[in-house]
Amino acid sequence: MATARTPIQAPAKAKKRSKHYKKKVDSSSENEEEIEVAWKQVKSQKLREKCRKEKEEKEERRQTRTKGKQAPPREEPQPDPLQDKEMERDEDVNQTPQKPGRKRQR
Repeated sequence: MATARTPIQAPAKAKKRSKHYKKKVDSSSENEEEIEVAWKQVKSQKLREKCRKEKEEKEERRQTRTKGKQAPPREEPQPDPLQDKEMERDEDVNQTPQKPGRKRQR
């Protein structure tokens, strides 16, 4: 009886990768990165819109506040003769030189 012998195959040698070989990237991880980037863009856009709306609301509130409180144009107040004298006296006091001596301790 003759049995057919199959030739023994030697293990295949690993081929060297060329310099331009691109590693196969998982499409799932690539998609996750794209989704993450897109989500960040959406979040930042929503945040910008929210800030813009808040600024507009603040501006509207400020405008309505100032509209309600607008006072009629004031007339020039007549100068008080007593006030003028007090101001002149204050100016004189400020112009007098300090006396030499010990400085005040704080």
